[in-house]
Amino acid sequence: MRGRRDFFPLFISLEGKRICIAGAGKIAARRATLLLSFGAELFVTAPECCAEMQALLWGEAESGKDKKEGSQKRGVEGQEISGERPGEEALGKADDKKPVYRRRRFEEKDLQGMDLVLAATDDAALNHEIAVLCRKRKLPVNNASCKEDCDFFFPAVLQEDGLTIGVSSGGRDHKRVADTCERLRRFFRESL
Repeated sequence: MRGRRDFFPLFISLEGKRICIAGAGKIAARRATLLLSFGAELFVTAPECCAEMQALLWGEAESGKDKKEGSQKRGVEGQEISGERPGEEALGKADDKKPVYRRRRFEEKDLQGMDLVLAATDDAALNHEIAVLCRKRKLPVNNASCKEDCDFFFPAVLQEDGLTIGVSSGGRDHKRVADTCERLRRFFRESL
């Protein structure tokens, strides 16, 4: 476990960077959306997806469909799919703006060839295990369930008038970050 640290705000290109996301819930979907908008190649591993992640994977959330009708889209246990392309190799290229989806639990082999990792499952122990594996490989990791286990944080991102602004409290005060971003949005709206 790490103590409190200060984090340096660093703006880097994510174009073509391979990012492993373990988990496919709302937090993972929100972060995936942001990462895709900056050109990252995403590889999502999870047994199930929330509606928001399904929308990223297939363009629309599946809702109300019976399992037989939706099973081809969701794939079978352990099958990797990207958009509508079943069977893509684990280290294949992610489709343009579509993550590769592996419908199964995270496995250590999922870290191979990755540049960054997000541990965002609903299992805090698994997220910690992923963080430990990443440290052994010197891979930067964000553990969504434990800020002390993070090598980096996701800032609130504001893009206005050619500027990109990231606001973070180092995981300590999410409300203050949200309030600050809202004040910045109002400032840009009023000054244009």
